[in-house]
Amino acid sequence: MLSMTLQHVHPGGYFQRVDRAAREAVILQAATSVRQIVVIARTDATARDIGERLALSGMPTIVGESGDKGEAIRSFVSDGVSTLVASHDYVTANGPIEASLVIHARMATTTRQYTRRLNATRAPLHVTFVVPEDERAAETLVVQLSDDAVVDLDGDIDLTEVLDEHQHGEPAAVAGQRRRFPLAR
Repeated sequence: MLSMTLQHVHPGGYFQRVDRAAREAVILQAATSVRQIVVIARTDATARDIGERLALSGMPTIVGESGDKGEAIRSFVSDGVSTLVASHDYVTANGPIEASLVIHARMATTTRQYTRRLNATRAPLHVTFVVPEDERAAETLVVQLSDDAVVDLDGDIDLTEVLDEHQHGEPAAVAGQRRRFPLAR
């Protein structure tokens, strides 16, 4: 079971407060419940760093960088089990990409950037990590994104239950087998 404290900010979109050091661990936990994940970083350098850390933890990872002209996305789509880690610019330039889950390793700074990410990655569930220094910006972004359908979820909820709820009627395949990765010792 994967439990996280999530704030529901729009249909299919959640924000989670997380320390920068805990991001990789949360992504690894999510990857055991979901087949294909897209992780969006702010820059190519950050995407490479996150990709390397996930790969060292045993997760099949593909890193999309500005010069690859969509090769990483084609590999991601064809193998069916990897995690694609790419920058905001790469994803928006090469999308739309279908995935089971999209994790925003660092939140978008504006509603325009956030909307571009949503349009470039088609997934039933988007989880945005909010690091401590971005909490004020996140509060502003939540207000701009919110509508009457939004419910603030206090406490722990099970991410797999949220994934199951979003599976019905969505184009991306969410469930599937649980992924397991050999962990480096």
